[in-house]
Amino acid sequence: MLILFLSSIFSHYYSWWSFFNYWNDDFYSQWNHQLFFSLTELFSTLIVLRLADSRESVRPFKVLPIVAVAATHIVASSWDQFLDNVIRGEGSAHQVLRDVCFMVPDILHVVLPLLELLCVCSHSHSLRRDCLLFCILLTIGLVFSIYTNSVNDW
Repeated sequence: MLILFLSSIFSHYYSWWSFFNYWNDDFYSQWNHQLFFSLTELFSTLIVLRLADSRESVRPFKVLPIVAVAATHIVASSWDQFLDNVIRGEGSAHQVLRDVCFMVPDILHVVLPLLELLCVCSHSHSLRRDCLLFCILLTIGLVFSIYTNSVNDW
């Protein structure tokens, strides 16, 4: 969990800086989209910090929201900027670096919790229910992310 927390520091810094910068510069068209990323990143980090406590047990309903948020961020940022800036090479150096610095922690937030879940909870009877919860959270996150991004295009 320490790796996950440390990997999210840049995301929090950039996210909240952008959020307040949009507010300061009256750039409200990106407000909802940035608010979505800022709040979901905060939600995920709070769960990570809670799971960093050795007295907390790792359970699917605690880990899968972290994975759902990260997967939502991966899909939304890939759709939004990562493909153009990094994969197609259309971004400036600072945009490529920014997008990679966002993508790597999100990938870690998917892979590491799932590995932990496999090690600890492979015998869980409620795993099916928790996977359904994961799918619901992921769907809600994607719909909201697409909605906040499409509102800005109007």
